Amino acid sequence: MGRGIVFLVFFLVLSCDGVYALSGVSPASYEIDFKPNLKQNFNFNFLFDEDIEAEVYVSGDLKDYVKLDKKFLKGGGRVIASIDFPSEIEIPGVHRIRIGAKQLASEGGGIAIVSDVGGVIKVKVPYPGKYVGLEFKTSNANVGEDINLELIVSSMGKEDIYAHPILKIFNSDGEIEQIDLGEKFIASTKSAEFLKKLSTVNYKPGDYEVSAVVEYGGEKPVIASVPFRLGELRVEISNWTKVFERDKINRFEIRIESLWNDPIESLYASVEIVDYNVQFSTPSISLEPWKKDILTGFFDARDIDEEKFKANITLFYDGHTTSKIVDLEFEKEFDSRLYVTLAIAVIVLIAVMIFLMLRRKKSEKQKK
Repeated sequence: MGRGIVFLVFFLVLSCDGVYALSGVSPASYEIDFKPNLKQNFNFNFLFDEDIEAEVYVSGDLKDYVKLDKKFLKGGGRVIASIDFPSEIEIPGVHRIRIGAKQLASEGGGIAIVSDVGGVIKVKVPYPGKYVGLEFKTSNANVGEDINLELIVSSMGKEDIYAHPILKIFNSDGEIEQIDLGEKFIASTKSAEFLKKLSTVNYKPGDYEVSAVVEYGGEKPVIASVPFRLGELRVEISNWTKVFERDKINRFEIRIESLWNDPIESLYASVEIVDYNVQFSTPSISLEPWKKDILTGFFDARDIDEEKFKANITLFYDGHTTSKIVDLEFEKEFDSRLYVTLAIAVIVLIAVMIFLMLRRKKSEKQKK
C-alpha cells in the first residue's frame, strides 16, 4: 500500500501542468492618497515560466478608473496600470485595486492547476472633516525591563489635526499611571508616530492594559487599548493526573505554565508520594515564554495501600523551584457482590409485580 501511495503522488505530480507556473509579482503593493482628477502610472513585473500564458485583469471597487497596457502575458513581463481618478470618490477609507495575472489552462492532457498572482494599489480616500485612525503596539517584558509602546496616529479626514495622546496604564486594581505624549500636527492623509519606553521598575508581575486616549479637536477623543504582561521567573503547576489504577505502573502528567518572558531551559519535575518510598522524575524540557506544556513520568503503585494519598510535585528550573502537595486517589473498585445483590432485588421486584398482576386478573375473572 505504501508503494502504491508513493506511485500515486508521483503520477499526480507528473500529470500536473503549471503547478509552480506563476511565481510572483513585484512590487507587491503601492499606497497612495486620493487626489481629485489624479492621473498616475504603476508598474508591476510578473514572474513566471516562459511557456506559461496568463490573462491580466483588474479587480476592486475602483477598477473602472484603471486601464492596463496589455491583456495577456507569456513568460511574464511588465504591466502598466494607468489610473484616471474622478474629481471625487464618495466612499471614504482604504480602497484596494488588484492588478492580477491568471494562468490560462493548458489545452493538452493532464491535470491543470491554475495559478493567480497579483499586486495591489491601496488608495486612501479621506473622510469628511476630521477623522483619526490609531495603530497601537506594545510588547511583553519581565519585571524591571522597559516596555516598548508605539502609537501611530493617522489623519484620515480632509482636515488637518493636532493630535494629543495620553497613555493610561491599568492593572487588576484600576488605573496606576498616566503618561502625556505631547502634541503633534498631522496634515490630512498623513501620520505621526509617538514612541515611549515605559519603565516597569516599580511594577509587579502580572497582566496590564494600556489605553491611548487621543484628543484631536473632534467631538470626543479616540481610544485604542492593548494588553501587556510582566513576567517573573516562575513556572506554575496548573493541573495533574488525579486518578490511578492499583497494582500497576501508572502514567503521571503534570500541566505547567511559564510566567517568564524568556525561554526556560532544562525544566523537569520530581514527584514524591507522601508517606511511601515512591519517587520519580520526568524528562527535562525547554519551555518557551508564556507557554503551557506537559511533563510526563511513571510510577509503580503496587506499594500504595490507601485509597486516597498525596504527592509532592516539585519543578526545577534555572536555580528556582515550584512545589505543590496534591491529592490523588485510586479508581473506585467494582464490588461484584453489590451488583449481584442489586440484580437479585430487581428480579424479585419484577416477580412480585407479575404475581400481583396475575392475581388481580384472576380475581376479576372470578367476579365476572
